Amino acid sequence: MKRAKVKKLPKQIKKATAPIKVKAKSVTDDGKLKSRVMSCVVTGLERRVSKAGIAKGIKKFGDLHSFIEHYVSNEAKRLLKQRVSPEEVQKQLRPSDKKPFSIDKQILARLKLLKKPRNKKLTIEEVQQISVKWIPKEPKTYPSKEAYVIDNTKNGSCIAPQLFLDSDRCCDHCQYTKHCLSTVKTFSKKYKAA
Repeated sequence: MKRAKVKKLPKQIKKATAPIKVKAKSVTDDGKLKSRVMSCVVTGLERRVSKAGIAKGIKKFGDLHSFIEHYVSNEAKRLLKQRVSPEEVQKQLRPSDKKPFSIDKQILARLKLLKKPRNKKLTIEEVQQISVKWIPKEPKTYPSKEAYVIDNTKNGSCIAPQLFLDSDRCCDHCQYTKHCLSTVKTFSKKYKAA
C-alpha cells in the first residue's frame, strides 16, 4: 500500500517580540490636591476620597466646592440606580449618630440618579381599599352625531375601520364621511357623493 506524499511546510522562524509599552494615565497632580474626607449629600456617610478621585471630580464639576456639594457615596449611587427612593436610601445607610435631613433632589436630577420607582406589587388589602374607593365614570354623551364623529376622529383615527378595510381602504360606503377628520380618509375613483 502506497502512502500519499505530503508537502513539507517551510520552517517557521520565531521573531523576538518587543516589550509592550503601556501608557500610564496622567492625573493632574497639583501640590494643592490632597485626599480628604467628604460627606455624602444623600446619606451623610463620610468617606475618604483619594487625590485621583478629587481630580476627577474637579474635572467633572469645575471646582472643588461644587464637587463637595454634589458628592454621593458609591453605596448610595448603587441603591439610587436600582430605583430606590432617596429617602429610603437615607433611611438604610444614614449613620445612627446623624439625624434625618432633607435631600436636594435637583442635585440628584443633575447627576441622573433621580429615577422613578418601579411599580411595586400591591397586597390584597391595598387592592381591596382601592376597589372600595373606585367610582365608575359616567358614560360620555354627545348632543349630536356630528359632535360624536368630530370628537372621535380629531386625533386622526378612523371611526369605522371595518368599513374602511372592507371597501379596499376607501371611505365610499361610510356614513361618517361628512364630518370625519381622519388622516386616512380616501375615496375611490368610482365614488359619487350622494
